[in-house]
This record gives sequence, C-alpha cells and structure tokens, in this order.
Amino acid sequence: MIFLNHKEDGDRNKRNMVIVEPNTCQSTVWMDKATFPNSDLTNQNAPDQCNVASAHIPTWCVNAPVDRRLKDFDGPLRRLSISTLLPSKSNSDRMQKGFGNTSSWHWKFPFGNLLKRQSSIDCDSTIAASPLEALQRQSLQDELQMIHTSKDRPVVSFPIYFTDHDRKLVHQIASKLNLRVRIASDKSLHVFKPVRVLSRKKYPNTDGYNNVAVNVPELASRGHDHFIHHLQLKRLDSAGGNRSQLLWELANNNNDARPVESGLGGVYAMQSKEGNRQVVAMFKPIEEERFVREGLRAGEGAVREEAAYVLDATTGHFCDVPPTAVAKLQVPGSKVQQGAVQRYMESAKGSLEDFVMPESLEMAQAQVPIHEVHKIGVLDIRLFNTDRHLGNILMVGESAPYKLIPIDHGCVLPSWDHLAEARMEWSLLPQANVPFTPQFQHYIKNLNVEEDAQKLRRLGIREECVTTMVISTTFLQIATAAGRTLAWMAKVLQRVGCLKHPSSFELMILEASLEISLPFRFETNQWGEETGNIPPGILSRRPPNAFFVILRSLMTLNCSSIFDEKIHNTHL
Repeated sequence: MIFLNHKEDGDRNKRNMVIVEPNTCQSTVWMDKATFPNSDLTNQNAPDQCNVASAHIPTWCVNAPVDRRLKDFDGPLRRLSISTLLPSKSNSDRMQKGFGNTSSWHWKFPFGNLLKRQSSIDCDSTIAASPLEALQRQSLQDELQMIHTSKDRPVVSFPIYFTDHDRKLVHQIASKLNLRVRIASDKSLHVFKPVRVLSRKKYPNTDGYNNVAVNVPELASRGHDHFIHHLQLKRLDSAGGNRSQLLWELANNNNDARPVESGLGGVYAMQSKEGNRQVVAMFKPIEEERFVREGLRAGEGAVREEAAYVLDATTGHFCDVPPTAVAKLQVPGSKVQQGAVQRYMESAKGSLEDFVMPESLEMAQAQVPIHEVHKIGVLDIRLFNTDRHLGNILMVGESAPYKLIPIDHGCVLPSWDHLAEARMEWSLLPQANVPFTPQFQHYIKNLNVEEDAQKLRRLGIREECVTTMVISTTFLQIATAAGRTLAWMAKVLQRVGCLKHPSSFELMILEASLEISLPFRFETNQWGEETGNIPPGILSRRPPNAFFVILRSLMTLNCSSIFDEKIHNTHL
C-alpha cells in the first residue's frame, strides 16, 4: 500500500486522494467532506496526515460526467489515469510548446519528502547547492549503495562525458560509502569495493570491463579445450553452451562469409567452404551498422543482439531467440571485424511479412498459435523494441501451425529519455487481443528486473538503456497483473498517427519526472515532433529511486480496471 500524506495547502486543502496497492491493482479513495458530504467513502475522522481507509472505486465515480482531456483539473473528481494526459483544444498550445509550464495542470502526487525518506544513509542533500544537485546526489547514492551492500564486487562505470562537477560528486558519494574510484584508460570512472584480502593488486582490472567480444580466429589457433575454457571464464554462461558451440563451429569449419543484401547495414552469411556450403550463422559487423534511432548509437547494435539472447536464455529460452554472441570474425577483403553473430534459422515459409494472417482468430491461430505471438510480444515489451516489423519474425516449420522465431534485435533498449519510436507490428494480429494464459502470467510475474539489469551491465549496455529495461519490464508485469492484453500494452507504448505527440507511456515518464523536479521535458524538433530531452549527466544516466516509485504508481493506475478498454482506446 502506498500512503499519501495529506497536508493543508491554501485553497487546495480539500483534495481527493487515490491510493493503489501495486500487487492487487485495487484502488483506495478518500474524498473530502465538502465535496462529497453524503459519500460513505468519506473518512469522517481523517486527520491532516492520515492513513486512508480501503474501498473500491464506485461505479458512479468512474462514470461521472467529467471531461477527461485535461480541461479542468480543479474539478471535484481527480483524474485516475495518466492516459488522459493528451492534447485537447484548451491545452494544444502547451503541447506544441513542449508542454510549457505544466505545473498548473499535471496531476500532483504528495510525494514531496520521498527523496529524503528514500535512503537511511545521509548523502548531504540538505546542504546541496541546489535542488538539482540534491537529485544528482540521491541518484548516485541509490546506485552506489548497490555496490556497498552487494556480496560480490560489481564495478559501476561512469561515462567520460561527466563534467568536473559530476565527477566530484561521484568521488564524494563513493567516499562516504567506503568505495574506491579509479580513472580508467578511456577517462571514465570506475567505482568498486576495496580489496579486503592480502593481494598485490590494489584495484580490480576494470579496463575492458565490458569488452565481451570473442576473437574467434585467435582462439581457434589454440585448440578446442582452450577455446571452450576461455568462453566459460570470460563470458556469461547463458545455459546450454549454445553460443560456445556456435562459435566453435565458425572457428573449426573454416567458414566463408557471403554478403547478403538485407536491412540497413552489412550482413554476411557465414557458410562452410566444404560440402554443400551450408549456412551456419549470420554476421553483422559493427563498422557497417547504418540504422538511425533516437536513444541508440551506431556500433551498439551487436551487443543488443546478444543482450536479447542472454535475457531470453537465462529464463529458459522462453521466447526462442536464436543463439547470439558478439565476436570477431574474418570478412573477405577486410580485416577481422567485430559484430553480432547469430545462429542461422532455416525457414521454409519465410517471415510473417510474406504471409497474410487471417483476420479471424480461429483461422489465424490455426496457422500461428496464440502463444507464438505472445512470446514475441513479451520479449519486445521487455526490451522496448523500436524495430519489430513482420519481416524480422520468421515462420519455422514445414506446415501449419508454424513456430515463430524473433531475429534482428539491434534496435532494442534505447535510452529511457528517448522512447518515441516503439514499433510492435504484431499488435495488429488477432492473437494479440487474447489474454495471457496462466503460464505466461507466471513467467512474466517471475521476471527478475534486478538480475536482468546486472546482466545487461556486464554486457556493456549503457545505464540509461538499462533503465529502459527496468521501466518497460515493470510496465509489462503491472499490465499483465491487471489483465491487460498485448494489443492494449502496445497502444500505450506506441505513438499514433503522425507520431508527433508523446505516447501514454512517455507521458507517464514525464509526470514522474515533474513530481521530483527531474529536468526531463519534451521539445519540438524541426519536423514538429515532440522529443524527450534531459541535459546529459548524472540524471540522464539514471534517475533517483523516487522516480521509479512514482512511475510504478502511475503505471498501476493506468493499468487498473477502473477504466475499461473502450475508454483507453478512445484516448489512445
């Protein structure tokens, strides 16, 4: 249960409180006596700071004749869903100016002191030079506290674009937590626990901490045993040894690379030089990446391809992502190149793009079972895929019903402040409108966000992109617990129409940012699109924990059953 403090604030001392229990999505309402004198939900003895009595939202409240498009937020009934924060005639000017001064209309949570209550260790936020610095200190403390309390010895790497002021704060917070800071060869900062045993090495070797590429030609010259031993020591063991076997096949079979005209970057089919020249894997060199996405950088596609496999493999290959690794391979006419190598999947039918899916659910599931579409959707929401079109979903099998295999994950996990380009075309399939089975509900409920985040960090995924996984997986879990379908979730995540205005998901992030004065805003670019923006630094890398607490509350309200599908579809 989330407890909200009710404090007198001038004319706003009479406010309606909405509280949500995250585990059950049940809501609690307290209404002031002046507004609803005859309501049996009114807490007659409510003090200024009160614990609100539990009650379900009554039908007459949900169906009250109120304008749900931001025209009057001072009315008697508070808005209960962030999906109502959409443009209307009365606020279109604000929307066109990047929301302008939203303090007069955005939904206020009384979480004013949440930052101070967040941690038991003082980070000197009370003597910070500004509220912004207090947020920066809290963000660093929240993250470094993880190292302080961890049983193992993780290393947190801070990027080279940090200012001198940012670096100074890192040193201060690390010192208070008895952590050590080392400047790496690339000028980035690495924070870690001190070594407490007698050793000649004063610091862990953090240079190349996230370098996870395997030099296949070099290792192959040392034999099979050394090859496999190296992979077991240096790489994540994502169950089954599938990647080790794939890389050894590439090293042992003296494969040839044949260019393939596909996608927006160089793709090579790695095939055997002997026999029938069977294709073993597909290789995408980093140097030939050409895709452009907000929140992604050229050269990051390979590690994202592997990240999709690692997260899926550690949960039992639930979504059937083919074995993928970051490796260095020889490409004809070029030096050894680093990139993503993925096991080739033979598809007699082709992709979903080549197949016309029937509109009838009965006929559609006879061709592609419901759970096959659901597993793709779960993976894409978990990773916030910005490039899931039907062409990168393979149909495997000789005849119906076909198995679906997801490929091409180089455009997943953009930074959390650039979530405008979600693309999930499976949402148009009839199978996406079917509720999850108990098996899927159990799988989604048991996803461990903290463990997944640590796996991504070890692969070298930037922290701002790890944050995207955290909030998108949290949304998936909350929406699933509320009984929402994949199609509904996709509508919340994706922009509509000409893609100029933020999605409901982006607006939840804006609202959570405003509540703690995080400097995240939407700005209109030259094409008239509203894009997220936050100054680069500590807060763009990772918001403080208070942001996640409030965002989770907003998600719970948005997914709760107090609004039916029709209302959401209207506003989306």
